[in-house]
Amino acid sequence: MLKRRAFSFLIVALAIFMASGCGSSVSDKSLKYVNPNEAITLQAGRDKLLGLGGSSQGVYIDPRTKIAFQGGHIEGAINLSFNQIRHEMPRLREYGVLIVYGDNYNDPLAIAMSKRLIEVGLKNVHTLRGGLQAWKAAGNVVTIGE
Repeated sequence: MLKRRAFSFLIVALAIFMASGCGSSVSDKSLKYVNPNEAITLQAGRDKLLGLGGSSQGVYIDPRTKIAFQGGHIEGAINLSFNQIRHEMPRLREYGVLIVYGDNYNDPLAIAMSKRLIEVGLKNVHTLRGGLQAWKAAGNVVTIGE
């Protein structure tokens, strides 16, 4: 009797778990990482690099605080907080590629922003491996101020 009750409970729990949609959420496996050189290529847009013109240009997204952004960011980056995503959707959809970065390697804010952008349906979201730290180490320029 006890085994039958435990088995029934397990079946019900499994059904609830499966119905809750846990399998459809964005995970770390959904993330696409790029190094600074790959990011530059993606941001410029493949068509542009091939001399074809085109509008598939990408943009860097910096989810850090406004103060951190002003202290140093990738030129042309958009400083975007989580609560601005819905409002900025039309603008974000215009870009062929979105490259999210944070301060350093495995930056939880950059990872969370990348996942959120994927969750709201944006395509071609990439995360800059190493963040601003790797960007500078690769010899790339950082802009200070707005």
